[in-house]
Amino acid sequence: MKKTVAAVLMLLLVLALGTVVQAAPADDGLVLYYSFDDESAKDSSSSGFNGTANNVTYAQGVSGKAAVFDAANQSNIVFTMPTGLQDMTLSFWYNISEIPDDDVPYAFICTTAWDNTAIHTHLTDGVVRASYAGFKYKDYKNNELGHTREDSVDWFITDSYVNKWINFTVTYNSATRERMLYMNGTLVAHDVADEDSFGGTTPNFLAGETQIGSWTGDAKRYLTGMMDEIRIYNRALSADEVTELV
Repeated sequence: MKKTVAAVLMLLLVLALGTVVQAAPADDGLVLYYSFDDESAKDSSSSGFNGTANNVTYAQGVSGKAAVFDAANQSNIVFTMPTGLQDMTLSFWYNISEIPDDDVPYAFICTTAWDNTAIHTHLTDGVVRASYAGFKYKDYKNNELGHTREDSVDWFITDSYVNKWINFTVTYNSATRERMLYMNGTLVAHDVADEDSFGGTTPNFLAGETQIGSWTGDAKRYLTGMMDEIRIYNRALSADEVTELV
């Protein structure tokens, strides 16, 4: 009897250990993760892409601490990835107190360059937008999702999105050329790139310098608000996996 009990306990221990070491699906392919829980832009993935925080403070976030950005102080975080991604998922939480007008857009996460490495995520005059510089979708005006530009995928927000935490996740699958935009885990926009997108080559997303809370290219765009749980993957997460992030 004692041997039987011991064997059962050993089996349960093995199963428990197996559960502990098995990575969650949403951690497979994670190449950058800023939780901000230690009040820094430390990358908690295995990549070590630590960021440089400028005039950033920290407060309670959606999970642990969050980064607080103030446009008046030109707050931002800057990081560099030496090589880019052909497939990717970019996910983060944001919380803003007002919707900016078109003259002063809010930048969330933007590559400094505007080429086939580029992804710009921002909020402009009630439109949450993810722009891929090399993405071409010539039929965008006839798409029911209401694209405002050929290179962007958009979602129109209202005051119901203010003063609360909102999850923004965008993906790209190079094999199918599909781009997906999820808001709070719900798919709100989906399109397929034309074959001549990215100059006929594969994209190289997020290679080089990327800014969080700002874009200082041909315009000065800064965020006033909070961001938390920033994740970048080297693959397009499935809809079920995106739900796990919310």
